[in-house]
Amino acid sequence: MTDEKNWLLTYANLMTIFLVFFIILYVFIRYVDAEQFEETVISLQTELGGRPDTERLERTLQREQEEQLARFINNFIDRSGIKRFAEVKVERDDIMVVFAEPLVFDSGCADLKPDVIPLLEELADVIQKVPNEVVVEGHTDSIPVSPSSEFSSNWELSLERAFSIVHYFTNIEGVSGRRFIPVGHGEYRPVAPNDSPENRAKNRRIEMRIRRTKG
Repeated sequence: MTDEKNWLLTYANLMTIFLVFFIILYVFIRYVDAEQFEETVISLQTELGGRPDTERLERTLQREQEEQLARFINNFIDRSGIKRFAEVKVERDDIMVVFAEPLVFDSGCADLKPDVIPLLEELADVIQKVPNEVVVEGHTDSIPVSPSSEFSSNWELSLERAFSIVHYFTNIEGVSGRRFIPVGHGEYRPVAPNDSPENRAKNRRIEMRIRRTKG
């Protein structure tokens, strides 16, 4: 009976140590700058007799930086009062920023509206701070373009809209063009059925996918 109690006591102590260790890691990730956190973890690994896994640590820090980026963009959207037309989604592989058509473009056009420029300026500032690839995707509803339109199809319109945003980031804000991939999906990737004005409005959108570091 005594041996069983000793085993349970040892196990409980070990679990407590692990809990404290992970709490310390969480606090460092959230509240300590990345360089200091990296130095501390490497020091702990060395003192415990292990070989520092700096590549894995860098990936962990990069993913945390990406989540901080997402929180910053989301806070800016809140402060700017445009939550109705923009949102941020943090996914496993992407940080996705979604713009509704009325915020970015006039109907049937691919020229950026002046009101969206402050948002794109903020995005350019944060994108410059990370090396991640960015895919800019244009989407439309299923209504064909007007016969008088300068675009031959929804595909062309969606691609030109993606190009307009990429052009702004690269030519106006100076972000490296190597990091961007413009894509036009036309009406072929809807997020809602094209059966009402409200649903069609949801489908007319721009999605910016900031590719995340592999964990």
